[in-house]
Amino acid sequence: MRADERIRSFGLVGNYGNLNLGDEATLASVVEVLHRLHPGARIVAFSFDPADTRRRHGVEARPGGRDSWAAEISGGGTRRATRHADGPTVGAPPSQLSSLAAGALRRAMGLFGPLKELLLEIAFTGASFSSLRDIDVLVVSGGGQIADNFGGAFGYPYSLLRWCGLAKLQGKEVLFLNVGVSRLEFGLSRWFVRRALGLADRRSFRDRSSKKLAEDLGAREDDPVGPDLAFRLDLPPAPAEAPNRPASRPVVAINAFPHYDVRYWPQDQPLVYRKYVDILSRFALWLFDEGYDVWLFPTQLRADSWVIADVRKALHAVDPVRTEQRLLDWSAPDVTSLMQRLANVEAVVATRFHGLILGFMVGRAAVAISNQTKMTDLMRDVGQEEFLLTIDELELAALIERFRQLMRRRERVEAEIAATVAAYREALADECERLLGPASGPGGGKP
Repeated sequence: MRADERIRSFGLVGNYGNLNLGDEATLASVVEVLHRLHPGARIVAFSFDPADTRRRHGVEARPGGRDSWAAEISGGGTRRATRHADGPTVGAPPSQLSSLAAGALRRAMGLFGPLKELLLEIAFTGASFSSLRDIDVLVVSGGGQIADNFGGAFGYPYSLLRWCGLAKLQGKEVLFLNVGVSRLEFGLSRWFVRRALGLADRRSFRDRSSKKLAEDLGAREDDPVGPDLAFRLDLPPAPAEAPNRPASRPVVAINAFPHYDVRYWPQDQPLVYRKYVDILSRFALWLFDEGYDVWLFPTQLRADSWVIADVRKALHAVDPVRTEQRLLDWSAPDVTSLMQRLANVEAVVATRFHGLILGFMVGRAAVAISNQTKMTDLMRDVGQEEFLLTIDELELAALIERFRQLMRRRERVEAEIAATVAAYREALADECERLLGPASGPGGGKP
C-alpha cells in the first residue's frame, strides 16, 4: 500500500464464525488495527457463520465456506435428515420400495454425490470470486490457517489457495498477517500452501517454528516473526465483581480441551481422553481441598463444553455437594467477557493456546498443559517454562506440583508476564504498521 493510496476495503480470511474464541480474538485484533491505521476503511470478514461474525464484531460478513454460502442462499439452512424418537429417518426411501429399487437408489445417490459436490464447489468458487470484486486487500490471519489435521489437503490448504488465487486473478493485494504454520502431513497440502504463500505480496508469522516450516515451503528468510495477534487486543473495561464468588475463596480457572475426543478430534483414543478428564476432575477435587473454587471455561465454545460436561459429571459422581457449591457456572460467550472473568481469578490452568494468552493479557499466572508446539514455544518465550507440562505426559502429581510452584512465585510471575505482554504489544504495533500501514509498499517480495 503506497502512502498516496487510499485503501477502500479489506477482506479478512480466517477460521472465523466457528465458535472459537481464539480465532475471534484474532479477528477482533485485526479489526481494531485496521480501524486505527485506516479510519473509515471498509472491513469485510469471510466467515463460516456470517450472522455470528456481524453480531460479535460489527463488521460486514460474507460466507467464508461452502456450507455457510449454501445455507445463506437457501434462506437460512439446508434440509437435513433427522431421526424422530418413534419413527423412521425423515428423508429415507419410502418403506414400500422393494429392496432392489432401494439398492438402485442408493447406488445412484453414490454416483451423483461426487458430481453434486463438484458442482457446489464450482458454484461457491464463482460466488467467492464475485465477493472479492469490491475488496482492495485480502488479509489472511490467524493461528490455525496452515494445517491439514482437520479436513486434509482439501481443508485449509486448498481453501487458502482458492482465496489467494481468486484475489490475484482480480489484481488484489494479498497479505499473510501473523499466521501460524503446522507440520503438513500430505504432499498435496504442501503444494497448495507453497503456491498460496507464493501469491502473497507480504507475509509475517506468529512464531519461529511457524516461520521455519514456512521457509521449508518457500517463504523468504526476511519475512518477519511476531507474537500472536491476540496480544494486540485492546483490554476490556475493568470487570464488575464476578457473581457467586465468595470473597473468602479464590478461584482457579481451568481451560478444558477435547484431547483425542472423537466428537472433535480427528483421531479417537477413548482411553487417552478418559485419562485427561480423570486428571482434570481429580485436580479440581484437590483444589477444593486447598480452599479454591473452580471455574471450567471453554475457548472453543462447542467442543470444549462437551469436555466440561464430562469433567463436571466425574466430579459430581465423587463429590456432588462440593461440585454444586464450588464448581462455578460463569458464562463467557465472547472474548471480552472471557477476559473480564479471567481478571477475577487467582490463576489459570490452560490446555488451549488462547486460553493461555487471554489469561496473560489480564496479568494472570498460568500452568500450561501443552497440546501443541505453539504452546510450548509460547511458555518458553514468556520465560514460564517451569510451569509447562505436555499433555501426553500429564500426571496428577506433576500438575499439582507445578501449580504449587506457581502459587509460591505468583507475584514475581505476574510481574514478568505484564512486562512481556507490554513488549509484545509494541512489537505487534510495529509489525502491523509494516504490513498494513498506509506507507507499506506493495510487492514486498515473493518466495
